[in-house]
Amino acid sequence: MLWQFLWLGVLVGLFSIIAVSISLWESSKVMTDVWMTGIEMVGLMSVIFFVATAWRRACHDHTVHLLLTHYHRRVAIYVAYFLAYLTLIAALYSLMIFIAILTMFIAGYPPLIWFFGAVWLSFVKMIGLTSVARVLGTIMSGYLASIITLVVYVIGHSTGFIAYYFHIQDHTIWSVIGRVLYYIFPNFQVLDSHPFLAATASSLDIILGISIMIIYSVIVMYMGAYIIRHQEL
Repeated sequence: MLWQFLWLGVLVGLFSIIAVSISLWESSKVMTDVWMTGIEMVGLMSVIFFVATAWRRACHDHTVHLLLTHYHRRVAIYVAYFLAYLTLIAALYSLMIFIAILTMFIAGYPPLIWFFGAVWLSFVKMIGLTSVARVLGTIMSGYLASIITLVVYVIGHSTGFIAYYFHIQDHTIWSVIGRVLYYIFPNFQVLDSHPFLAATASSLDIILGISIMIIYSVIVMYMGAYIIRHQEL
C-alpha cells in the first residue's frame, strides 16, 4: 500500500512540474494548489477505501471477536481503530509532504510557511471525514459506506451554499431542509485552505474552523460508540 501512495506522490509531483511549466503567472501558487489537491485526494482515498470498510472487514475475519475475548471493550476497540487510521492518514500526509517539498525545491519554488498550515487544515478535514466513515462502516456494508462517505465529502464543501439557497426559498419546508443539511453534514468550508494560502484568513477564523470540526468529530464518534455498544456482532 505504501508503494502505491509513493508512486501516486511521484505522479502528483510530475503533474505539478508540468502545470508550472505551462502556467503564465504565479507558478508558485499553481504548484502549491496542485499539491494541496493531491495531498487531500490521498487522504480522501484512504478514508474511502480503508476507513469506511475497516469495521466490516474486522468483523468478517473475526478480528473484533478475537479482541473481545481478551477482555477489551467494544468502545475501546472502536476508538483504537479510529486512532489507528488517523495515524495511517497522518503517515500518508507526511509522505506526500516530503515528496511535495522535494519537488518544489527541484522546480525552484520552495514551499512557504502557509503551505504547511493549509495541509494541517486539510488533515483536520480528514479527522471529521474519518469519524463519519467509521460510523457509516458500522451500520452498513463497506461498499455503501464508501459511496456515502464520498457524498458527505462533496456536500461538506457546499453546506454553506446549500443552507443559503434553501434559506432564500419562500417555502418554509425548504428552509428547514437547508438547516438540517447544514447541521448534519460536516462543514468543510470553514477549513477552506485558499484564504489561508493567500494569507487573508484571520487567526480567529482558523481556530474557529478547527474547533468546529473537532467538536463535530467527537459528537459523531460518540454516536458511533453508542451504536457499537448495542450492536450485535
